[in-house]
Formats: sequence, structure tokens, C-alpha cells
Amino acid sequence: MLPRACLLPLALALLLSAPGAQAQTEQDRAAARDLAQQADARIAAGNLDEAIDLFQKADALVPAPSLKLAVARLLVRKGKLVEAQILMQDIARSAPVALEPAPWARARAEAREEAEALVPRLCTLEISLRGPAEGAPVQVSLDDEPLAPASIGVPRVLNPGPHTVVAESPGFKTERRSFELAEGAREKMTLALFPLPPHCPHRQFEQHHPPSCHPRQPCPLLGGSLRRWPLHRRRHHHRPPRQAALRQDQGAMP
Repeated sequence: MLPRACLLPLALALLLSAPGAQAQTEQDRAAARDLAQQADARIAAGNLDEAIDLFQKADALVPAPSLKLAVARLLVRKGKLVEAQILMQDIARSAPVALEPAPWARARAEAREEAEALVPRLCTLEISLRGPAEGAPVQVSLDDEPLAPASIGVPRVLNPGPHTVVAESPGFKTERRSFELAEGAREKMTLALFPLPPHCPHRQFEQHHPPSCHPRQPCPLLGGSLRRWPLHRRRHHHRPPRQAALRQDQGAMP
């Protein structure tokens, strides 16, 4: 891989000598050269995201393999190895242009070599599920991106670094895991989804009767033990409907 200082000369050599740039105006080529110089200054200042954006704008004005390769190398420095490899492979597969300058052919050759060198640094993760029945609706997302059902059980190429996977299914507790992959890691992960606990019959009773009326009712799911209600709920007494009706009848008697 070329050092940072080589990115700008390579890009400028392309812009100054590209015969394929005949469709562009002299103003376009001058603007692309200026953008490449600005990108080099951003790299020196450590602003890789801004440098990538400037190189991409220069490539939009004067499309060239060397400008794309400069972007791919910056992606590698940011740890985005997957995106960098895809871009390098696109550069290597790009068709040569008649009478193209040497920087173009050199950029394709270097992109092919560097893409192959990234292979052992890439990570893979194979996600499998346990719990829901086959065919049950399950949504799995990786780094906030939903995964297709067909990708479950298939190794997925990832960048090294932190990741988060979430699995959801109706009637099951959501499973969330955060982890970190080292360069070249080959990992497998099984997400176990457990059914949500059934509704307590005692809670269904509460929906029709104020809980303060029955502060010490036995709960079947607690083995028949007495369950105390919070103090603030016991303070406000509500008469049971049957008791209230009896008192009203007694008050109506002569």
C-alpha cells in the first residue's frame, strides 16, 4: 500500500495526463486538481471523512481509477475493510481505456493486489437461531440493519470492531448482544429466544377488581403464597362490589 504522501501525486498525475478527460472541460480538470489538493490537506489534519468526500467529488468531475483507489485506501485506514475491498475489486475489474495513462493501469494493478491482501483481515460471523418454530416470523438486525432470512446460518463478512445483533419474534423475549471482532476472526453465534412468561391469573383478576380491595390474595404462580400490594395502593380502600351493594340495601331498609 502506498503511503499517504503518494495519494496526491498519483491523483494529480491522472488529472494532468488523462486522455479520457477530453469530455471534461479545462475548468472541470482544474477543479478536480484543487479538490485533490484539499483532500491531501485534510489527510494531513487527520480528517479522513472530509478527504474521502473531496476525492469522491474530484472523481465525479474527472472519473479515474487512481482517485477511486485513494478513496479505498482511506477506507482501510478507517477500518472499513469490507467497503474498501469492494471498491478495490471494482477498480481492478474496470475496463481499460484506449491510450490511457500509466497511472490508470498502475491503479488497477495495485487495487487488485491490495484487495487480495485484505482477505485475511476480514471477519466472518455466522448467526443461528434457537427457540421459535420453523417458519415463525423472526427479525434479526446487525448494527441496526435488518438481515434477510436467507442470511441466517450463513457466514457474513464483517469489518473488525464493535457490533450489535438483535433478534426479535412475537411472543419471545428480545435477544440483544454486543461484541467485538478482531481482524481475521471467524465466529459463530447462536441467539436463543425464550418465550415470554404467561400472564399471571392474579393479574387478570386485578383488571376487574381494584387491588386495594384484596391486599393479600394468593397468587397461583407464587405457589399460593400471599402477595402484598404496594403500600400506596393499599391506603385508598375501595369496597368490593358485593359489600357495597349490601350496605346500600341495609341503608334503604326502614
